[in-house]
Parts: sequence; C-alpha cells; structure tokens
Amino acid sequence: MKLQNQFDFTINLLKANETKYPIIKTLLENYQREELAFSSFDNPSPGTAKDILLKIYEHRSNYGGDHVIGYDTLMPIFRKTEHAHICISDFTTRRGSYIVFSDFSRSDILGVLFSKTNLDEVKAKGVTLDLFVSGKLIQEQIS
Repeated sequence: MKLQNQFDFTINLLKANETKYPIIKTLLENYQREELAFSSFDNPSPGTAKDILLKIYEHRSNYGGDHVIGYDTLMPIFRKTEHAHICISDFTTRRGSYIVFSDFSRSDILGVLFSKTNLDEVKAKGVTLDLFVSGKLIQEQIS
C-alpha cells in the first residue's frame, strides 16, 4: 500500500475511534493544517508479530515514565488481541508523536500512545522522514 494510502486509512481509523481515544483529538483537529512526519509498517513481517511487539511494549510500559502516555489503555487490549501481526503507525507533529497500533487492514485499533518527542527534535537528529503538509505527502525520505 502506498504511503499516502496508509496515511489516509490510518486517519480514517482514528476518526472512527475519536471518542474512544481522546488523546488523538488534537492530531485530528490539526493534521490538515500542519507539517508532520508519518511512518507505518506496510505489511506483516517477522518484526510485526504480536508476541515480539508485546514483549517490547510491556517492557517500555514499565519504564515509560511521564514522557509517553497511553500504556494503561493500550496494554490490556494488546494482550487480548487475536491479531497475529500488529501494524504500528507514527504521526510526529510539533506537539509530539502519536503511535497508533492497529491491524494491517486498519479496521481495528488496539490503542494509541502519545510521546512528547516532537517533529523539531526528530528533524534535529537528522532522521529520515516522510513529510506531509495538509494531509498530503510532500517529501518522501528526507534527512
């Protein structure tokens, strides 16, 4: 699936679940007006297996501190899901990063984490980014 399609499908999934995950309200209010970076897994792979990701995020939830919020709602659903592979999508904005956990068809959301790591911090590290403005891919894979 093309990156713009992944973005659009993930936004639509978030819109459908906005009342369930109030943490995404600011993202949904602003994604059409601002620059942001977006990344997402394209297809299931060994690295997207539920058991592997569950171990990673259980460990992170124990050490997240106040820098990342949302583990309390994500982890119980993550543990119970029957999806064998988990799609992780990331929207990095000037306010912080929204990490979305879903199935690969983007029809079932497992949860959302919010990290205080923002777009300026990521850009300063020289990380390769796919940039979107007003909800449209404008620059793919820049440093």
